[in-house]
Amino acid sequence: VAQRIKSGYGDWVDVYAPYLEPKGGPVRPVRGRLAAFLGELFTSYQALILVMATGIAVRCLAPYLRDKRRDPAVLVVDEHGHHVISLLSGHLGGANELARQTARLLGGEAVITTASDLAGLPALDLVARELRLWPVPWRRLPRVAARLVNGGRLGFWAEEPLRATLEERLGRGCVFPLEEFRGPEGWEAGVLVTDRCMPDYGTNWIFFRPRRVVAGIGCRRGVSTEVILAALGRTLKSAGFSRWSLRALATADL
Repeated sequence: VAQRIKSGYGDWVDVYAPYLEPKGGPVRPVRGRLAAFLGELFTSYQALILVMATGIAVRCLAPYLRDKRRDPAVLVVDEHGHHVISLLSGHLGGANELARQTARLLGGEAVITTASDLAGLPALDLVARELRLWPVPWRRLPRVAARLVNGGRLGFWAEEPLRATLEERLGRGCVFPLEEFRGPEGWEAGVLVTDRCMPDYGTNWIFFRPRRVVAGIGCRRGVSTEVILAALGRTLKSAGFSRWSLRALATADL
């Protein structure tokens, strides 16, 4: 099964096994205990496709889980290639799409369990990444996304041209101009797409920050990092920009 996957994806796939396969291409050996070895691979690859039982995969990888923004995609495939399970990092890591592709390669079935996919709705974390928007604060994203999945009253407001771009992804009529936003009353949750500073409307509200602000920095030699950062913070605040929208710093190259 692993060699069939490799033949479909090409040379950038490495195959590891506890024994050497005599045919079908090179196989790298699994060294030592499986859990420790998978821990090494976990931080070395963008995706892991594990041909083994789901229980083994869960128990081996559990100590290495960090954050959905950093963990690799993980798939589990049964030894006959019938089922391809998207186990970890379905959206941001790309495991859901990788599961679909791998299932097509094997002639099997992709097993997707993320709620938004099952409901045929867009995944907010994936939308943000595709449009290069930074969710702030990140920890609120699952709570806001749950309102969308559960049919709650969730509103989107965005600046132009981001509103038109976001509407292409979410559907026409779903995203309102930011200047029409009058506050959270009447809404269970909301997403505000802007690089401008605005009030925090509570735990069911989140900002999607476009990173498009470039700050020019000029200073004399010997000025400390703390002084520069303090000046940058004051300037962003006086200009009304969120620090989360800072894309780059520009200065002279001497």
